[in-house]
Amino acid sequence: MLDLNLEYFLLNFSKESVIEVIFVNSSSGIISNSFILYLEGYLWDLDNAKKAIKKSISVAKSSETMVAFSISDAFCVDRFREEFIGLINNSADLIFANEAEIKSLYETSKLDVAIKKC
Repeated sequence: MLDLNLEYFLLNFSKESVIEVIFVNSSSGIISNSFILYLEGYLWDLDNAKKAIKKSISVAKSSETMVAFSISDAFCVDRFREEFIGLINNSADLIFANEAEIKSLYETSKLDVAIKKC
């Protein structure tokens, strides 16, 4: 069950459609008591979101909560390739990506090559 209570994450939508995510300490209990933490790659553009994601991963790993990561978009991959590969290699237990995203991530035109690198 997904809990979007503002006690855990504050999402601030401005008129420019910018999202600010602020990690609140009280969410640590929610993450550590969860089976899976699901993270979206498109939030990596935002500094506060990146900090929240990194802290969330730390909490998840210390409590044996699985980390699922959605690459989100090939354009995100182009901007954050090395960081995404690092996150996938060091933190993610489950990766969500379509064919274009995973091939872009590993800079190959062959799906089987990209999958073997995961």
